[in-house]
Amino acid sequence: SPFEVDILDRLSASQITATGPGLASGRTGQKAEFTVSAGKGGLCHKKQLSVTVDLAGTRPASPVKTRIRDNDDGTYSADYVPVEKDEHSVSIVYKGEHIRGSPFRAAIQASPNAGGCCVSAPWLSGKKKLPLGEDSAVDVSTDSAGDGAITAELLDPAQKQHPVFVSHDQPTSVWNIRFKGATLGQHQLSILWEGKHVPGSPFKFAITPPTTPNHILAAGKGLHHATASCTESFEVSTVNGLPYDAAAMIATLESENG
Repeated sequence: SPFEVDILDRLSASQITATGPGLASGRTGQKAEFTVSAGKGGLCHKKQLSVTVDLAGTRPASPVKTRIRDNDDGTYSADYVPVEKDEHSVSIVYKGEHIRGSPFRAAIQASPNAGGCCVSAPWLSGKKKLPLGEDSAVDVSTDSAGDGAITAELLDPAQKQHPVFVSHDQPTSVWNIRFKGATLGQHQLSILWEGKHVPGSPFKFAITPPTTPNHILAAGKGLHHATASCTESFEVSTVNGLPYDAAAMIATLESENG
């Protein structure tokens, strides 16, 4: 005493299964995990179990360090941390044979890095003012930001959300953000890469009354004919009822005879 007893292992590779997200996908620098199981009441010996992870493809094998932990319940937890973006091959072998589904193919993406995004728009480098009702745009380059997606949110002075349209200019790494200021005042545009603010976000800017002539309409009798010494009138309005800055408007009266 104590007595050593050999447990007869009748399991074959076909009876072993593996499940978990690390068998199908992952991100560089982050742990990818999965579980190996012998099924109902089965016990597989760790000495007979082998897990290897390599970069898939024609390049020379580049093994990734793996860890296997015995859960003492007939299952094993395994994980690896990929360092390169590309498809990886996850091989799980028991008694020299691949288990069901092995080798698995895991699509490894580059971890997102919001700090690698580059935001550009002419109005961002100026006074950060945009005319009411006009379409505005921002471009975001994600060349150095890893894999992910851009989301955006536009808030007006009352913290009310306004529509923002985000599109990806494939196959490039440029994302396009389009919006239109619908109310006057200070606004805030948040641009996020996989949930994290890009450099400079949130961007604050003012929506101001339009000052370009194509937004202004004038109509009335006083614009077409007038009687000497009599007061004539006309009305000034804006396209679609937009507000305007009256202080920026000048009306002059000239006779044809100078």
